[in-house]
Amino acid sequence: MLNKTLEGNNSRPAFIEHKLYLRGVAASSAYTYDRHLRRFIRAVGPRKSLGKAGKLLVPFLLEMGRHGHSEAYRAKMFGVLRDFYRWACENGHARKNPLAQLKRPKVHEAERKFLTIAQVNRLLATIRRSRLYHARRDHALVCALYYTWARVSEMCRARPEDFDLERCTVMVYGKGGKQRQIPFDPQLAPILRAGRRARPGSSPMMFPAKAYTKSRCGVL
Repeated sequence: MLNKTLEGNNSRPAFIEHKLYLRGVAASSAYTYDRHLRRFIRAVGPRKSLGKAGKLLVPFLLEMGRHGHSEAYRAKMFGVLRDFYRWACENGHARKNPLAQLKRPKVHEAERKFLTIAQVNRLLATIRRSRLYHARRDHALVCALYYTWARVSEMCRARPEDFDLERCTVMVYGKGGKQRQIPFDPQLAPILRAGRRARPGSSPMMFPAKAYTKSRCGVL
């Protein structure tokens, strides 16, 4: 088994299945893992064994830097490859993890930009003036994000039963299925009630996506 090639022992699909079903990562994250692994396999050659390919990990990551890939992208690739080789060692596909003793590349975070209160008020006023059928839903969604500071992806997964409008709390589900309860200002409760009444009866989500997706791309 140790001499199998990168694509010859189904290690990549098995690893993705492990992350998706046993570790509980989101489908979008599993897709990212798969895309990054495919990129590495194309670069080093699918006929390479995991052992020989492991010797090319560091040169591959350095080459990405010389080709102008961002720090964040290289750090993500490093994490994916390290996880893959850790899994390969645990399942007998490889003898050692070449990245086990190395630190993830440091990412210098860019300064975060926030909307001012005036900008938020203008945004909400624009939505209220809209005559589109989903205007009340959009208004409730933007207010929910503003009052809770939840991620867009967390609100994509929110269902009406996750909101306790009496206690003014919402249960959100983040990365890896982790959940947390967030309190919110009582002013949000009547807005959510109006948004709930505007929901299509067939949708189980609090803020149904305009496209058939639970990603942040389709919810706004």
